[in-house]
Amino acid sequence: MRIPKYLYLRNRFILPIKIGAFLSLLLAFSSLESQSYSGNFLDDWTANQNHGAVSAPFQSRRQGLANPIALGLQSQSEIYLGSTFRSQKGGNQSDQAANNQITALSSAATAIGYHFENQSFGVFLGPRLSAYRDESFSTRKSSSWDAEGLLDYQFKKGNFKISIEGGRAWQRLDQFGFVFVGMANYSQVLFAFGNYASISLVSQRFKPEEESLSPSAWNSKANQIYGGNIQIPNLIFWESISLFHYQYREPERTAEDTGLSRPRTFGFFRYYGLELRSVSFWEKTRVDLAMIRLVGERVQSTSPVSFVEQSTNAYLAYTSLHTEWDAFFFSLAGLITSKDRNQRRDRESNGYAAPLGEPRVLGGYSSFLLFQSVQFSNDRIFYDRFSQRQAGFENRGIQMFGLQIGKEWSFGYRTDFFLNRSQSELGLGHEMIFKLGRNISWFQNGFVSASACYAWVDPQRTITWLIEPFTTQEAKKEFVRFYVSVGFAL
Repeated sequence: MRIPKYLYLRNRFILPIKIGAFLSLLLAFSSLESQSYSGNFLDDWTANQNHGAVSAPFQSRRQGLANPIALGLQSQSEIYLGSTFRSQKGGNQSDQAANNQITALSSAATAIGYHFENQSFGVFLGPRLSAYRDESFSTRKSSSWDAEGLLDYQFKKGNFKISIEGGRAWQRLDQFGFVFVGMANYSQVLFAFGNYASISLVSQRFKPEEESLSPSAWNSKANQIYGGNIQIPNLIFWESISLFHYQYREPERTAEDTGLSRPRTFGFFRYYGLELRSVSFWEKTRVDLAMIRLVGERVQSTSPVSFVEQSTNAYLAYTSLHTEWDAFFFSLAGLITSKDRNQRRDRESNGYAAPLGEPRVLGGYSSFLLFQSVQFSNDRIFYDRFSQRQAGFENRGIQMFGLQIGKEWSFGYRTDFFLNRSQSELGLGHEMIFKLGRNISWFQNGFVSASACYAWVDPQRTITWLIEPFTTQEAKKEFVRFYVSVGFAL
C-alpha cells in the first residue's frame, strides 16, 4: 500500500527543513555518535556504578585495540558471557504478575585493523547466541543466533577526521536507554574537527523482537531510525551536553483479513531531546538531566480510500542529583512521562513509548515499579528485553521518584538500597530494593549482582457491584521481585 499523499508531502518537505536547521547547529558543536559496543552484557553493573547511565567505551570498535594508532596490522579478540534471572509474584489473578524468566547470552568479538599513516581500515566480526525461558501460565522457550559484523574506514589529517562505519551490531542511541538499545543494521558517518566540532549521522533498521539472523532481519518490514546527534563537551557548568533528533518509521503491517479489506497500519514519529551531565561541584556532586519530546502519528487504512490517524504528542523528563562521600554514594532521581488521558483507543495517543528502550535508572531491572511487568488493559511504557514489542503510546504514563544509597566494601563488593515511589496505571506505589554486587577481577572484566524488591501498591480504584451505590475500594496489592545478573568479558 502506498503512503497517503499528504503524509508523503509532509515528510518530503517539512522534515528536510527541520533537518537543515538541525544540521546548521551541527556545524557549531561536536557530536555524540550512536554507540556500538560488545560489552552490553556488563550494562547492569555499568549503570549501577554510573547512576543509571551507560556510555559505550569507544567511538568505534577498533579503538578497543591495545594501540589503535600503531602502524600496520592489529587484531584483538574477546569473549562475552552473560545470564539473567528474574522472578516475581504478587497482586491478584488479573495482574498475571507471577512468572520466572531466565536468559543466557554469549558473544565472541574479533577486531582486525590495518593502520596507515593517515588512514585505516577495519573489520569487526562476532557471533552472538541467546536463549530465553519464560514460565508463567504456560512455559515459553526460545533461542536465537545472531552476529555482529562491521566494516569501517577512517581518514585523519591533523585535527580533521572522517569515519564511515556500517554493518550489524548492538547499538545504543542514548545513555539512559529511553530511546533505543538493541541489535540493528546500521550505517554511520562522522566528521570530526579535533575535540571542538564533529558531525555524526546514523541510519538503522531493526526489529523489536529477538529472532535469529536471517534475510527477514534485513527486509522492508523492519523498523527504521535515522537522524543525528551532537555533543558539546566542557561548556561552562556542563561536562557534556548531548542533543539528538531521530525519525522513527514503522513499516506497513497488515492485520487479519476482515472479508472486505485488510487493515494496514504504519507510523512516522520524531524523537528529539537532550542529555546533560554537569561538572563536579561541592567536590563530587553532579546533576544529570534528560528531556525527550515525541511527536508523530500512526495511520490505519481500513480501505484503499479511507485512513484513520492516531496522533501522538508526548514527552519524557528525567533528572538525578548524585554525590559521593568517602565510600558512600547518594542519589535523588525523578522520572516523568506523559500519559494518554483517555482509557479507550481514540485519535490521540499521548503516552511516551520508546522504539526499543531499556532504562536502568531508579534500580533498572531490579525495580518492579519501573517496568511494571503485569497485565494492563492499556500499553506498557517499558518492556523487558525478551518481551519487546511495537511501541505502544496508549499508556497512562508514570511519575517516579527515588532515593539511592550505596557503599563500596572490600574485595570488590558493593551494596545499594533504593526507596522508590510512583504514580502510574498500577496506582500509587512504593518499593524497597536491596542490591548486592561484586566486581570480579579474575577476568578481564566481570560482575555478579543480585537484588530483592518488595513493592506495595494502592490501585486507587473503585469497584462497582451491579449498581452505583454498591461500591468498594480495590484492595491494596503486594509484589516481590528478584533479579540476578551475571556478566564476564574473557
